Formats: sequence, C-alpha cells, structure tokens
Amino acid sequence: MSRQQLKNFMERGNLNGNRERTYVVCNGKRTLRSDEPTNAPFDIEIEVHCTDIKQLELQNNKYNIKK
Repeated sequence: MSRQQLKNFMERGNLNGNRERTYVVCNGKRTLRSDEPTNAPFDIEIEVHCTDIKQLELQNNKYNIKK
C-alpha cells in the first residue's frame, strides 16, 4: 500500500478515495447534503434542484433523505 493510498484510507475510509456527494440547489444556493465513500472508479456528484426548500422537506419524510 502506497503512502497516498494509506492517506486516502485514513481521510476517507476507502482505498480509492472516491466519494458520492449529494447537493441541494435551492434558489441558486448549493448545499452539501451527504458525503459518502463509494467503490465506484470515479467521484459521483448528484444535484437536486428546487425552488422552495419546503419541497425538499416533503421528500425528507417520504424518502428519508439525510440532512
């Protein structure tokens, strides 16, 4: 294991260092909603767009979206 792999493992919890990040974009303001390690060979970024934050709050109860 190289030093870079060890550093990634210590910082991110997985060897490849790739992350899955979910962002909420509401009225132009981008907020990080979740940041998880992934075994995918690349980083994944998901953006959920809404015009009113209350739209997303309704989804939180229905789909258990992490805050």
